[in-house]
Amino acid sequence: MHLHPYVAVVDDDKAMCRALVRLLRSSDFEVAAFHLGSDALDAMDRREPDCFVIDIELPDSTGLELFHGIHRALPRVPVIVITAWEDDDLRAKAMASGAAGFFYKPFSDDVFLHTVHTSIAQHREASFRPILPPPRKGSGESRAG
Repeated sequence: MHLHPYVAVVDDDKAMCRALVRLLRSSDFEVAAFHLGSDALDAMDRREPDCFVIDIELPDSTGLELFHGIHRALPRVPVIVITAWEDDDLRAKAMASGAAGFFYKPFSDDVFLHTVHTSIAQHREASFRPILPPPRKGSGESRAG
């Protein structure tokens, strides 16, 4: 069992990747960094992340293609999108598709970490919520009367 949430960071900018890894590790996350979307997708077979942080511009795919690939494979895992390009249409598309967050670089570390923590907490709560059958009628319930 893993005690610390696991975040997969996908960004082809090596300096940004290192910065995100340091930031997330300083907040007690386990982190794996990938520079290609395909590598991140391949790694999902070995361990399912609690959250993805993906750049929108990648050498082997667009961030939205990666986003949709993640959602096909792991529909409940939150995905946070980051980008250096201000594009409100892209932001709207990502959020409408279910992104847990969307950040323009540079962004506030505190707001970013809050979004990661919140999205993971919501994901874990949804993943572990028991599915109980509806109560049966006449199942021994008594009424004082």
